Amino acid sequence: MTLLSSLRRRHAHNLSTLRHNPWSELSGALGDLGTLLPLMLALAQQGSISLSSTLVFSGLFNVLTGCIFGIPLPVQPMKAIAAEAIARGREGDEVLAAGGWTAVVVGVLAVTGGMRWLGRMVPVPVVRGIQMGAGLQLLGSST
Repeated sequence: MTLLSSLRRRHAHNLSTLRHNPWSELSGALGDLGTLLPLMLALAQQGSISLSSTLVFSGLFNVLTGCIFGIPLPVQPMKAIAAEAIARGREGDEVLAAGGWTAVVVGVLAVTGGMRWLGRMVPVPVVRGIQMGAGLQLLGSST
């Protein structure tokens, strides 16, 4: 199957899903805004990111990943980077480097099948613990 025919098939499926279940699609499309926007605005306010560039490229890559994979990819790693950047007052270059390296690692893991292996090897409580630690660090920085 060629890339173009695969994109057509996914596009047709996405349109069908949108027609049959629009509320589910809308809630899925806006599901990350509750955490993404506050983190993004806090990073922009402290000067760690450019808000306009971040909005443009986030939107562009959401559309691209949605077209290629059939669904937009979650941005959980970037939320962890954002929490760290806010809590420690990281500079824009540090945030950019962390995001770039995270994208490379996640991309390599996705292409090689390493993501599935990693998902089997790392227990869910470990993942939840890391998430809780990042949240507590962010909470501690607000005081």
